[in-house]
Amino acid sequence: MSANGRNWLQAATRAEPVPLAVELPAAVEETEPGEDVHPSRAYGGVWSRRDRTHTVEFRFLDPEKPDESFDYNYLPRVSWHKGKGEIALIFDTLGLTVRIRGLNLVELKERLRQHLVTWVQEQGNDPVATKLAREEARTAGQELVLVQEIGIEPHKVPSDVPY
Repeated sequence: MSANGRNWLQAATRAEPVPLAVELPAAVEETEPGEDVHPSRAYGGVWSRRDRTHTVEFRFLDPEKPDESFDYNYLPRVSWHKGKGEIALIFDTLGLTVRIRGLNLVELKERLRQHLVTWVQEQGNDPVATKLAREEARTAGQELVLVQEIGIEPHKVPSDVPY
């Protein structure tokens, strides 16, 4: 029925659904692109370089310790300490430094630098869990990324930062 027809208002407000001209197969489902997770389950995020995330969440192994989330807008510097196996995220205006220690963190550092990571999971240093995670990552064709420890510590805010 067209909008110019006599009962167009009744047709527009009827309760039964309008049948589709073409039936979609049951197997076709529309899904939104979700968050990707690294095979070692150390971190997750968006992998498209067109997308950016706004915050990064740090998830701790200790259930008593609350997870922390920070906005990428406050992250002016990412430092990479190769010898220590450590990434330092310096949130200058917040007066905090987040230190991520572990193994094979180069890819994680690059993704953090590009604002692609939405969460980082502290995994500890359990040798059995490390061996299982290494096998899973190898099966997926990637190196194991192991986040052994996440530390959040205050630092002195430079006096020349305008507020």
